[in-house]
Amino acid sequence: MDGGKVNLLRDLEVLMEVNPNQQQGGPQAQGSVARGRGPAPGQSRRAMAAAAAAGRPSLRDPDLYAALMEECVKEESTPKGREYVPPALVTNYLIRNDVRPLKKRSTKFPKAQYYCRLCDYHCDTLTICISHIKDERHGRLARMQEIETTLYHLPKPSRQHLDYLEGLLQRTQAEEGLSVADVAEREATADAVGVLLAPALPEGSKVRLYGSCMTGFGLKSSALNLDLQIPENSPPHLALIAASDFVAGNPKFR
Repeated sequence: MDGGKVNLLRDLEVLMEVNPNQQQGGPQAQGSVARGRGPAPGQSRRAMAAAAAAGRPSLRDPDLYAALMEECVKEESTPKGREYVPPALVTNYLIRNDVRPLKKRSTKFPKAQYYCRLCDYHCDTLTICISHIKDERHGRLARMQEIETTLYHLPKPSRQHLDYLEGLLQRTQAEEGLSVADVAEREATADAVGVLLAPALPEGSKVRLYGSCMTGFGLKSSALNLDLQIPENSPPHLALIAASDFVAGNPKFR
């Protein structure tokens, strides 16, 4: 890693430590993490992520797992005509994983006793609920919701944040940004490549810059991106194959 990138990363780390000394409030989010409450001033992203993860009880807890398995057996052994009422331990585990016991049965899913609002999924039994919570799709949606909730409650940038970021960008541009001469040199390289490839390409083809080199937002260490433009009536795959074969056999590209 070159010195410019090291300095940039160091400045970014300093920026993340700047205390905004303010907290953004907002309407209660639909996630299961710290609802209605933003992060404490100066709280790190890692701490917020840990708090989000702590909001969902895990089956890795042996006592919780044993209690849930016992309740699964009780539910399955409940005689017909009698309704199984989950205890607070089970209800708390389900709710914190976005699954809730249904107060009113669905006409479309008459056997369903539980509903996952995160996945819009109905579950018939507690065993199915636990299996659903362990499912990869449910876990992925839960993580996405936690991230969205955390981002929503991030405090707005303070004047101190904005001033530091502006200074960081200006220093990076001055030290590592492409100058007018750098852009001109890269344009000359693109023209030279176009001249070398011309014998192998359809007439009217052109090699040009694209990406950060073309816009001028690139760094001195940025890769040189080239775009091959060919006439509309020329098959693109044939032009690319011809260019590839020519480059492979030309010592100037080695």
